Amino acid sequence: MLCVIKSTAAPFYEAIFGFLPLKGKKSKKYDFVNVQMRSSAIYLPLDSYDNIFFQKTYKNKPKNKSVLYAYNHDFGEHHQYPDFKYYIGSNTCLNYQVLASLISKNKYIQESLSEKEKETLQYIYVQDEYCKLFQTQNPFFKVKRKIFRYPVSCYAYFSDTYHEVYKVKIFEISSQGLSFLSQSKKVFQQIKINDEMKFKVCIAKDKFVYINGKIISKDERRYQIGVSILQVEGDEWHDFLEYLNLKYMPEISSTKIKKAV
Repeated sequence: MLCVIKSTAAPFYEAIFGFLPLKGKKSKKYDFVNVQMRSSAIYLPLDSYDNIFFQKTYKNKPKNKSVLYAYNHDFGEHHQYPDFKYYIGSNTCLNYQVLASLISKNKYIQESLSEKEKETLQYIYVQDEYCKLFQTQNPFFKVKRKIFRYPVSCYAYFSDTYHEVYKVKIFEISSQGLSFLSQSKKVFQQIKINDEMKFKVCIAKDKFVYINGKIISKDERRYQIGVSILQVEGDEWHDFLEYLNLKYMPEISSTKIKKAV
């Protein structure tokens, strides 16, 4: 298995997953690899993965830090991995009481968090009571919208006037708008404010909705684009929004979700 990633991330893949540097080779530049300076090519020898890397790296590690233990251990018939009906941005597995107790008993957690890490946690734990645990210094961060945009992680496809198909990543969505990241500078520059576009959005495995939208904002720093939703085609659109609402805002009635026009 061959991967091309930014150089600063290579040590993580080498330490955790057993990838090896591809010596004597120079990787090509790819739009989907978000690098400013250098990229690295690394490879994983699949034929020896189980027998060599895991044993060598994790044989002396405690169980709570051993991928080998998790890989081989039988957790029993009652163990079940999370099963999500639709794609979401994060799994908020810690309730407020547990998280508040954890932070109150260890002040170092709060003190050691950077501003960026606090912002990330506020995107994961979106309810107000959680956000108070990770207050940021920037008073304008995450200004509340009238219609909340849920964190998601799904892909969408659209085509240009020459019928070339592009793939983008949606990271926020609501009944009235969405935000996505362009995979390249070229695609970002092609899209103009006030352009009307049609997106084929994958909301779950083999499940799609079609969104007609209008471009309302662009952020060149992240190749981020904001879209106002004009119309949606797809029977599961409302179910998708209700599912997101129950995951992120369980105390809010699903009747408050507004269908897109």
